[in-house]
Amino acid sequence: MADDDGRRPMTRSLERYPADRRSVGIGVIMSSMIRVFTGQDPFEAYFVKDYLIAAGIEANVRGEHLFAIRGGVPLTEDTLPSVWLVYEEDLPAAQSLISKLQARRHLRGV
Repeated sequence: MADDDGRRPMTRSLERYPADRRSVGIGVIMSSMIRVFTGQDPFEAYFVKDYLIAAGIEANVRGEHLFAIRGGVPLTEDTLPSVWLVYEEDLPAAQSLISKLQARRHLRGV
């Protein structure tokens, strides 16, 4: 169904998503997300997130705001910027891509 100006409205069918996802605005949010990578800084976390998105895997970065107060909080996996998957079914593909990315990083020259 088109709007008055002839464009199709932005909608996303929720039928293909499990019941634990709910619609919020024009997006879909899972009740729980999965951490797949913890970066040493926000740049590294956003690089991995963008790498996954380029491969068609929806991901978000969380915790980047805590990096600004490093020294005031201990640097742990819970306080460093991390990459989280939106959809659990993307986990195997995301782990494979991240492993390949990390292997390539270790092969670079000094």
